[in-house]
Order: sequence, then structure tokens, then C-alpha cells
Amino acid sequence: MARVHAAGRTKVLQEELVAQSRRLETLIFEDVLTGLANRRSILTSLNGMVSGARRHHRPLSVAIVDIDHFKLINDRQGHAAGDRVLSAVAGNLRRNLRAEDQVGRLGGEEFLALLPDADAPAAATAAEKLRACAGTAGVTVSIGWATWEGETAEELLRRADEALYAAKAAGRDRVEGARATVPRRT
Repeated sequence: MARVHAAGRTKVLQEELVAQSRRLETLIFEDVLTGLANRRSILTSLNGMVSGARRHHRPLSVAIVDIDHFKLINDRQGHAAGDRVLSAVAGNLRRNLRAEDQVGRLGGEEFLALLPDADAPAAATAAEKLRACAGTAGVTVSIGWATWEGETAEELLRRADEALYAAKAAGRDRVEGARATVPRRT
């Protein structure tokens, strides 16, 4: 009887350990507030996609999405309202991407969309779609996108970030593409 009881207790403890491992994995890879991939996870995915694009000679684009005037939302309506906006925008982004695309939270009010097999025209279209869908959360967003030109993941992100700053400087609620460093074939 004692062995049966001990075996039953061991099974319960093993199930608890498996559940705890799943919770820890979620904390490692998922942004708690939005349910999207967290910064570490989305940047790891980006590195893998750049490697795959290089190996298979496939297009790849990224888009950085930034909620316009987010600090004002937190300052005027409180952090709970800001959290609701972040969650709503995250859900809209997730629902308006293709199945093979990925989106994660870079931090604060910035999100990163990974667009595999998307050339410059496809990236521009996807970014505009994301800009429009974010508006349904009651905010506007600025988006900078870039198409991979053989550079590192960090350089690709830097170009998308520069395009994002150009979108903000041009008045916000807009999409800007990064300048090509390699002449595009037409």
C-alpha cells in the first residue's frame, strides 16, 4: 500500500514539474502583457530568418511598429489604459499578418513584425495593412520597414528603425520604407 501511495505521489509531482516547466518556458519566450513573442524570442527568430534567407536566397522584410504618442496615453489615462492599448494593438497585429509571419514586442510601445518571403512591394503592402489595423485600437502607429539586402540582422533592424524615425518625423501615422543600400532590380 505504501508503494502504491508513493508511486501516486511521484506521478503527481512529475505532472507538477512538467506544468512548472511549461510556465517557465512561457516566461522565457512570451511577453506577459501582450502574449506576443518577447524581445529575446523575436530577435532570435529574426536571426534564424536571416540565416534561412541567406541560405535559400529568399526575400525577407521586417517592420517596426511604434504606437504614436503612447506616453500621453499613460500620462493622461493611466498605465492600465496604456496596457489595454498595447494588448489591443498586439492582437490587431497578430490577426493581420500571414500565418508564416511573426510578431513580437521589442519593448515599450514598439513591436517587430518578421515577414519571410516578402520583397519590398510586399513589405510596403503588409506595413500599410498593419498601420490601418492598429487604428481600430483607437490609436495611430508609425511603421518603418526594410527588406533584407544580405546584411546582418542588426543592420537590417537599424535600417528599419531609421525608416521608423523618418515616419515619425514626417508627421506620424504613416509607413516609411528604408532606403535600399543595394540597387533594386526592376
